[in-house]
Amino acid sequence: MLAGKVAAITGAASGIGEAVARLFVKEGARVVLGDIQHDKLRRLADELGSDRAMAQECDVSQEADLKQLADAAVSTYGSLGVWCSNAGCYHREGVTPLDGLIENLDTADFDRQVAVNLRGVALGTKHAARAMKRGGRGGCIINTTSVAGLVVNCANSGDPVLVSAAYSASKHGIVALTKLGACELAPYRIRVNAVAPGYTATPMLAKTIGLQHLSKEELEAELAKVSIMPGVALRAEDIANGMLYLASDMGRCVNGHTLVIDNGLVAGVAGYVPGLETDTA
Repeated sequence: MLAGKVAAITGAASGIGEAVARLFVKEGARVVLGDIQHDKLRRLADELGSDRAMAQECDVSQEADLKQLADAAVSTYGSLGVWCSNAGCYHREGVTPLDGLIENLDTADFDRQVAVNLRGVALGTKHAARAMKRGGRGGCIINTTSVAGLVVNCANSGDPVLVSAAYSASKHGIVALTKLGACELAPYRIRVNAVAPGYTATPMLAKTIGLQHLSKEELEAELAKVSIMPGVALRAEDIANGMLYLASDMGRCVNGHTLVIDNGLVAGVAGYVPGLETDTA
């Protein structure tokens, strides 16, 4: 489905980004992998094969790193056809979800999340679009937002994500950037879309809800217990499948859209995963 395409992926060393990298290579793409987790990134690139993948250390809060990632795709593989802004962050060490409430805002933490989650997407789009326009063959930009970019929840909900002002505001901003990018870049046949994952079994979620001691399989089992679709936990691979659709010719007329992959979480049902808060003690 992606034969002949070149993709750059931020946040590629683990979680959703890793799943996207593996799937894209399986489907014929060559990939440039960006992340700050250098050792994990290098191991993944080696596993995928030097002829199909290369690692490029990339801190998305630094514009120069994003430009270098886009440039690396062109200089190494000759073009850039797909850009996945997937890197993201939640609260830094020592900052609790309660510190994310508006009345308790930790300004350094707020600035960090906006720099990574929102500004990183904006500047990634900037440099990906420039590379794609120079290539003259169009392209596809995919941004990872979140269900927290679509809905919020009240402070007494017990939810550790949807009450975070920094995280939710930054993820809402991605939805707006996606629409703006789609309108601006459509004349150049560059599509801009987003995916909004629900609670997905990734290292980032595990850390957020205090279950980082669990294996991937154990985390999936815990999420399956409280899923609104009984027994069905969202996996990183499920999100990667959505990105594959958007990146491939199957999604060639999809532009400015946010694809929600959440088991139905935001479709008028409870805005958080009940029960998880009881497992974080």
